Amino acid sequence: MLALGFARKACCSAAASAAAAAASGRVRLRLLSAAAAGVGGGTANIGPTSAATAPIRPSLNFKGWRDNLEYHRANIRNRNVEANVDAAVEAYEQYVAQLQRVEQLRHERNRLTDSIKKMKDKKGSEFQELLRQSKQNKTILQEVESQMPWVEEAMLIEGLAIPNETHPDVPVGSEEQATVLQTVNEAPSFCFEPRDHLAIAQPNNLINFRSGAAVTGSRFYFLHGKVALLEFALVHYAINFMTQRGYEPVTVPDIVKTRVAESCGFQPRDDASQIYHLDQQHSVGQAELCLAGTAEIPLAGMWMGHTFDDSELTKKYIAVGHAFRCEAGGAGATNRGLYRVHQFTKAELFVISPGDLETSCGLHDEMLQDQIDLFASLGLHFKVLDMPTEDLGAPAYRKYDIEAWMPGRQEFGEISSTSNCTDYQSRRLNIRSRPTQAAPSSFVHTLNGTACAVPRMIVAIMETFQREDGDFDIPAVLEPYMPHGEGRKPT
Repeated sequence: MLALGFARKACCSAAASAAAAAASGRVRLRLLSAAAAGVGGGTANIGPTSAATAPIRPSLNFKGWRDNLEYHRANIRNRNVEANVDAAVEAYEQYVAQLQRVEQLRHERNRLTDSIKKMKDKKGSEFQELLRQSKQNKTILQEVESQMPWVEEAMLIEGLAIPNETHPDVPVGSEEQATVLQTVNEAPSFCFEPRDHLAIAQPNNLINFRSGAAVTGSRFYFLHGKVALLEFALVHYAINFMTQRGYEPVTVPDIVKTRVAESCGFQPRDDASQIYHLDQQHSVGQAELCLAGTAEIPLAGMWMGHTFDDSELTKKYIAVGHAFRCEAGGAGATNRGLYRVHQFTKAELFVISPGDLETSCGLHDEMLQDQIDLFASLGLHFKVLDMPTEDLGAPAYRKYDIEAWMPGRQEFGEISSTSNCTDYQSRRLNIRSRPTQAAPSSFVHTLNGTACAVPRMIVAIMETFQREDGDFDIPAVLEPYMPHGEGRKPT
C-alpha cells in the first residue's frame, strides 16, 4: 500500500499548491479540461487541438526552464514579476512522476488481466491472489488518476506565471532605464504660449467629456466636428498606409472570451487588470466574455488551434477595433483629457512569423520602421525607445515604444509600442507551423504593434499644429481624408 500512500500524499500536496497559488492571485489560466496531458520532449503538451473552438490547452516549455534555471531566475528578478521558476519545475517533475506512475499501474493492470484470462484453474489460491492484486491495482490506479487534474493544475498555475525570455540587448531596470534609439523631426516652436488639446477644443466644444460622463461615466467622451473627422481620417490613413506595406486589413470583434485574453498575456482576474468583464448571464455557453483591450487579442485568437504550412507564413494584419481599458491612472495633469480614457479607437498591427528568432526579430525591426515612417509622415516630433525589462510585461521578448512631443503637456507621451512575443502567445493558443504534413510542428512567433491609438494621436496633432488664433491645422497627408476645406490653413 506504499504506492497508494504516496498517491494520496501527492494529491494533497498538489491540491495545496493549487489553492495557495490561487489565493495569491497568480492563477493565470484556469484549466478548461481535466484530461491528462501528454508529455513529449519535456514539454507539457496538454492536448493539442485541431479546431479553434476546442478548449485552449497551453504547451509550456518546462524542460527549457529546468535546463536553464539560473537564467530564468535572473530573468524573473530583472522583470520584477511575481513568478517562481523553481516551483514550476518542481510541479512539472511531480506531474511527470505522477504520469509515469499511472503508466506503470496501467501496464500492471494489463499484465494481471492477461494472466487472469490465461489461468485455467479458476478456484486455486494462485487465481485468488491474482484477483486480489488486480483489485488492489484498480483501487490504486483510480486514486492516482483522480489526482492528475490537481497535479496538472498545480503545474500550470506555476508555469503560466513564468514570463517570456528577454532579448540580450534589452536594458535592465525600470522605465527610467529606457534607451533612446532615435529622435525624429524637429520639435515645434511657437510665438505664443502653447495650449493643451482641451483648451484648443473648448471654444467649439470639439471634445465633450461632460456628456460622456452623463451617458456612461468619467473618462468617456464625445468628439465633435473637426476632431471627429480627424479620428476618421487617422484611421483611414493608417489602414491605407499599412496595407501598402503588406498588412492585410481585418475586421475583428470587440468582445472576446476571457480565456483568449488570458492566453495573450492579459490577466483579467488580477486586481490590477485593465479588462472589463461582461456579466455572466451574457456569456456564450460556459465561456466568460470580456471587452477587448486591443485588437491584438482577437487577431491572435483568430488562429488558435491552427497549424500552418511553413509556406503560408509570414501573416501580417491590420485591424481597427475599440479598445476598452479600466485605466487606473490618477486625475492629475498627466492624465488630463484624451490622454487616458476608458474607450478609444485603435488600429493594431499583428504578425505571425515562423518560429525562429532571426526571422521574428527581423520582422520586429520592420514593424518598428513602418510605425516610424507613419508617424514621421504626420510631421510629429517623437523619440523611439528600447524599453527595459520591468516594462516588458510577461509576453514580450523585446518592446519598443514611440513617444511624441505634446507641447500643451510640455512632455513626451506614449503613442505607440511594438512587441515581439516570440512563442509566448502561440504556446498558450496552440498556433504552430510545419514544413510538410508528415513533419513535426513548431510554435510560431507573434508580434504586435500600434498603428494608431486615436486619442493620443489627436492630442499630439492638435497640440503640435495649433495656431495662435486658437484653431489647429491638419497634417498635409491627412487632408485628402478630410471634407473639402477642413483643417487647411487660412489664406
